[in-house]
Amino acid sequence: MGNTVTTNQSLCNRITGQRIRFLTGFTAPHDWLEMEAIWPPASKEPPLHYHPYQEEIFEILEGELSIRLPGGVRVYPKGAVIRIAPGTPHSMWNAGASEVSVNWKVWPALETAGLLYNLYGRVNDGLPSHQKELSLPVIIYLLIKYDRCLRLAKPPVWVIYFLYYLFQPFYLVMNYRKRFYRL
Repeated sequence: MGNTVTTNQSLCNRITGQRIRFLTGFTAPHDWLEMEAIWPPASKEPPLHYHPYQEEIFEILEGELSIRLPGGVRVYPKGAVIRIAPGTPHSMWNAGASEVSVNWKVWPALETAGLLYNLYGRVNDGLPSHQKELSLPVIIYLLIKYDRCLRLAKPPVWVIYFLYYLFQPFYLVMNYRKRFYRL
């Protein structure tokens, strides 16, 4: 099932301050998904991750973006275009003192919009204001639900699946299937 996203829908992560605005809408999971992403100054580096079936293209519109790729960390200036092939471990953040704005394309789109809505929705709606990160069961659930879109570089995928099966009774009791957004 493909996601349905319309142009100019926006998301904001209240913990990281990152904002995303969808520039394209799509109805099929094989289409491009194009977004504008904005990182606030001095943002934290997220976990190293990869997209097993998706290519990403980032064009820096404003500021400088730090990106960890195999081979180390580089800081990319305004105007730089970075292409990340499927399966390439990476992370990106804003280590600078001013906002960074990036045009971000993902192909094929797959369920990326659903992942972002659920990730940001859990952060914004599902966490008490004092909590600064998602719980392990939620992280594991989202990693399995969106396994075609996003995987952590560590731990190995089999560990994530093992934890998912351990959490199954909890997911059933807490009705996770109905707690997460469907697009």
